[in-house]
Amino acid sequence: MLIQFGHSRDYDYEKELYEPIKKSHLLEEHEIILPHDNNSSWVNSKETLKNVDIFFAEVSSPTIWLWIELWFANIYWTKIICFYKKGTKISWSLKYVCNNFFEYTNSEDMIKQIKGKIKEHFNVTKK
Repeated sequence: MLIQFGHSRDYDYEKELYEPIKKSHLLEEHEIILPHDNNSSWVNSKETLKNVDIFFAEVSSPTIWLWIELWFANIYWTKIICFYKKGTKISWSLKYVCNNFFEYTNSEDMIKQIKGKIKEHFNVTKK
């Protein structure tokens, strides 16, 4: 499964998102695009989002650039799942591009829920 993650640059994505993903073995189980990973080449989301199975967006600290990615994913009919840290007030306008949200308490909870959403999506698309 091809999965892309989106996030704000204001968010400590290396420590809070990429590190837990790398430790979770998700990279071994799926093809994952981490757009600002030091090991990745530049990612053109306008193109990559045409082909991904799921776009996970960390929306605790949304920015216009994340909104642009969400909009592309929405236009391409890509499955969008938004997630945010517990206690965060997220933008009400996210409901216009996403109807699948989850709240997480820590990195372990985040990874557990991401894995659950991937499994749920895989089982739905396999039928």
